[in-house]
Amino acid sequence: MKWVLAAILFSVSPAFGQTENVTIPSVTANPDVLYGCLASGKAAAQCLDAMTQDCRAENALGNENLKERLCVVEELNIWRGLHAQEHAALADRLNNLTDEQRSTYFAAPAPFAAVAQSTWDEWQGRQCKMERAVMGNHSRRAIIEDTCTRDLVALQFGRLRNINRQLGIK
Repeated sequence: MKWVLAAILFSVSPAFGQTENVTIPSVTANPDVLYGCLASGKAAAQCLDAMTQDCRAENALGNENLKERLCVVEELNIWRGLHAQEHAALADRLNNLTDEQRSTYFAAPAPFAAVAQSTWDEWQGRQCKMERAVMGNHSRRAIIEDTCTRDLVALQFGRLRNINRQLGIK
């Protein structure tokens, strides 16, 4: 009897089984806000949050928490791409060191870059999950975790960019 009732509800109720009117909210974010800030010579820390603030001002979703989270994630994705480029440039340099350039401390520097990145990724993930956990059931808990991730990725990008500049990479 329960199965028959469930089948009837599923077949006649628009709330069950139909997704044609479901829309997934999205935002439009302008990465040129961030790229322009960095191109002006500012440090990563000075450019942090610029794209998110622009995105929040330019989009209307009706739900401020959702809008903020989507905007933070859009900026985070740009920072991740920038970070990956800087890390790849540094790892490439490590791979191409001559024997004379290698220090005795890092006889095999190439694997060191991968281990360092993996360790940093793990620490960053745990740090941001801890910050989310501290929020308990607060409505901003996901925003806190995403913002933490964005901020740490951006700051690590800044560190790698500075190292690469000192080494004459890029």
